[in-house]
Amino acid sequence: MVPMPDIHALHAGDEAEWNLAFEILWPDAFHVARRRLPSWTSADAEDCAVVAIRDAAACVGRVGTFEELRALVRWMAHRRAIDLHRRLRPTRLPEESGSETGVGAGSEGTPAGDGSQGATIPDPEPEPWEQADAVELARWLR
Repeated sequence: MVPMPDIHALHAGDEAEWNLAFEILWPDAFHVARRRLPSWTSADAEDCAVVAIRDAAACVGRVGTFEELRALVRWMAHRRAIDLHRRLRPTRLPEESGSETGVGAGSEGTPAGDGSQGATIPDPEPEPWEQADAVELARWLR
């Protein structure tokens, strides 16, 4: 069993504790981001995970336990992946514009022939552990 990092050592910036924390936080953050970006490359999920861990590390002084930090990293990875997905997905055309302009639209509301119809859209429902993390984070933020 992997030992949990000491939150007080993380507050102090102990490098060894941060290395241990990264080993624990990385798989969580990557898994959450990858689940939100299933049809995208692993590099996109890695970027989201790294940014989530970096952002959580910046506010580590506000958390009281390592489990709270872990929940914060998961939540941040989830939000980063959703933001990336929204930024990079093809823009959708309004349903009326296709008939008025004569431009055909695909079944998903994207222009016909753009190749995006086969893209997998992430499941909008969070997993049960993500819901529990969100409740715990909300309680912590209150």
